[in-house]
Amino acid sequence: MFIKAARANLIRGLLPDVYEGGIISLQYADDTLLFLENNLQHAKNFKWLLTCFENLSGMRINYAKCDLLTLGLDENENNNFARLFCCKIGSFPIKYLGVPLHFSKLKREDIQPVVDKLIKRVAGWRGKLLSSAGKLTLLKSCLASIPIYLLSVIKFPKWAIESINSQMGNFLWNDNEGKHKYHLSNWPSLTQEKDYGGWGIPDLSSLNLCLLASWINRYHLNEAAIWKKIIDFKYNCKNPNIFCCPELNASPFWKGVLWACKAAHMGVRWKVGDGRTIRFWEDTWVGTCCLATQFWDLYILAEQKNVSLASVWDGRTLKISFRRRVEPRLIRLWEELVSLVELVNFETDCDSIIWTFQGNGQFAVHPMYKAVSFRGIQPVHTPAVWQLNVPPRIHIFLWLMANNKTLTRSNLAKRQNLDDLSCPFCAESETVHHLFFECCVPTTMWLILSEIFGRNLGTDFESVARWWISNKKMLS
Repeated sequence: MFIKAARANLIRGLLPDVYEGGIISLQYADDTLLFLENNLQHAKNFKWLLTCFENLSGMRINYAKCDLLTLGLDENENNNFARLFCCKIGSFPIKYLGVPLHFSKLKREDIQPVVDKLIKRVAGWRGKLLSSAGKLTLLKSCLASIPIYLLSVIKFPKWAIESINSQMGNFLWNDNEGKHKYHLSNWPSLTQEKDYGGWGIPDLSSLNLCLLASWINRYHLNEAAIWKKIIDFKYNCKNPNIFCCPELNASPFWKGVLWACKAAHMGVRWKVGDGRTIRFWEDTWVGTCCLATQFWDLYILAEQKNVSLASVWDGRTLKISFRRRVEPRLIRLWEELVSLVELVNFETDCDSIIWTFQGNGQFAVHPMYKAVSFRGIQPVHTPAVWQLNVPPRIHIFLWLMANNKTLTRSNLAKRQNLDDLSCPFCAESETVHHLFFECCVPTTMWLILSEIFGRNLGTDFESVARWWISNKKMLS
């Protein structure tokens, strides 16, 4: 049975026997808190308690705003409960605090309102009246934050992520109906962190992953939480820990959390306590990586996998068997493995997680997001563009030039048929490097600047970027 939080906290203390079921529920407005089992007598007792609450507090429950939700009941049983509470019969999916909930996978029409909300918000802004820097600020602070709440609860389907990214890209480049504009750069390059050479626009897919991974941290923070006990009972997450929990018959929400587990596991290091929740081979608890990686040749032959540390090590003997006899080289590896395990001292406390995404060992979404979104070698000169003490529109222009994304004739020819690729000032092909460094006009300009600053400038973009990095006054 679902009622508002203030009422629920008072009534829960009066319902030690009734507040246990999970078949019948009553949703009040957008709050969902209490459940009743399929027992008409319990429901009558609960209705009596609600009446007592109304008389004692002076508050009134508006049953006209309530929806009765049932699972596995026939029509007559539904009508009996609906008549008792004087409310209408609802159906799934329902919304709880703005999140669509369903006992099965959400359909497209359940998530489409979020996409439509973003499209409606973009339609109210006139992108042609904003600079690129202004659109980038609105994009990061407003548009990308609209789906954040849902991203922390459900795993967004690929079509929804692509649809939202498409709308944000069209707004950024002012590409709308009746006025087509070229997208000067692909979306993945813009969603990288500025330190890694991008624009710092949130990547919704990676953000979805990191926000769902925060549930793993919440899972380990509070042992007494009711939702944690339900998860442990239903999915056997303590066999031995959540990182090896099976996805079979899992709910859509829990499948999303397990999807995030695979990425979050790379930033998890265990502190040994009683050894009951640490996987011996697969978890990182000694050294900088798991024992399965350090001793791969032994791991592929071992019969005991996904087992806890305490189950294979009793302080004296390492209880691991192999599928076949091992050669002398593996015997030496085995001796090395035993010498590492002998350093372990069990304690009475439970095993604990240390998050390595940041230095303090605590979990935070942003450090994990930076680790997930990093896709290669960190550039040296491109991030320096964002540190220059110049207007934001100059930042964007320099970034486009550094990454060969400006609409020179050579780049324009990649998008449409263009017969003449020559520079308007000379007969050479108009490329980014030619237009800004080799042509007669910029060459003259760079000679003048070289005389003013007393150093050779303008050979290429990197020569200017090295000057920026060495001259800290320009970056402050």
